[in-house]
Amino acid sequence: MGWFYFILIIIMFLVIIIFLPQFLLKRAVRQVVWIFRNNHATSPATAKTLDELNLTQPGFLQRMVSRRDYKPMAIDLMSKEGIIIMLEEDRCYLSEEKLTGSVLSQRAKVPPPGLK
Repeated sequence: MGWFYFILIIIMFLVIIIFLPQFLLKRAVRQVVWIFRNNHATSPATAKTLDELNLTQPGFLQRMVSRRDYKPMAIDLMSKEGIIIMLEEDRCYLSEEKLTGSVLSQRAKVPPPGLK
C-alpha cells in the first residue's frame, strides 16, 4: 500500500510540473491583453513603451524574493506571434486583428474587446 501512495504522489507532482506553468502562462496572456486594452495601446498612434505599461522585468533582487512573473514570457510569445507589434523608440501596441485570429487567444480564452 505504501508504494501506491508513493507512485500517486510522483504522478501528481509530474502533473503539477507540466500543467501549472501552462496555466500561469495563459493567465499572463490574459493579463497582458487587459493591460494593453486598459491603457488604450491598441494602434500605432496610441502605442506605449513597456515601462509606461508597467510591464518591465523586475530587477535581480526583486525576482529572487517574489514569485515568478510570466508576463515577460507572455509578451515575448505574443510578439513572436505578431500580436504585440514593436515600433521605434521601444513603443509597442496590441494588434486586435492578429489577436482575434490567433490560436493563442483561443487557448488562453482571451475575451473580445469591450468585455472584461
